[in-house]
Amino acid sequence: MIVIKTSEMVSFSNDFLGGDYMVMKICRKCGSLIPYPYTYCTKCQNEYNKDREQQLKESKKKYDANYNKYKRNKEHTRFYNSDEWKLLKEKYLQDQQYRCEKCEELHKKDPKHKRRVAVEVHHIKWLSTPEGWERRLDYTNLMALCHAHHDEMHGRFQKKKKRSI
Repeated sequence: MIVIKTSEMVSFSNDFLGGDYMVMKICRKCGSLIPYPYTYCTKCQNEYNKDREQQLKESKKKYDANYNKYKRNKEHTRFYNSDEWKLLKEKYLQDQQYRCEKCEELHKKDPKHKRRVAVEVHHIKWLSTPEGWERRLDYTNLMALCHAHHDEMHGRFQKKKKRSI
């Protein structure tokens, strides 16, 4: 750690050293002097951010590949990748004018509720049930939903309720 006397940079007063001083340290990547709490200089921070973003993408790709290989139902994956499903899904979203059906329903009850764009198509009878699998391409078994409402329908990423003792 290096202390530099300065008047134009962010500084602190220290009676022991007598005057205004700024604590400096060395950039972890290139070795240039930077102000104390930073880890990298501006140039190196930008490079670090790009590298980190790439690492996260690769990590997610590996996680998704592992999930698809060992956990996801292969029959469902084949179905969701089929041309029939993709065509039906797009037609349904277009017919619903890309409006989330749940948001529309809530908006009718409370006009202040924000309407969102539907980006996902939900099967009312889930594919994991025998009836749902039989109705997987049934137009009347579909519902256009925004991402938030689709997660809600499947109970994903919901805050857990506190238990009362």
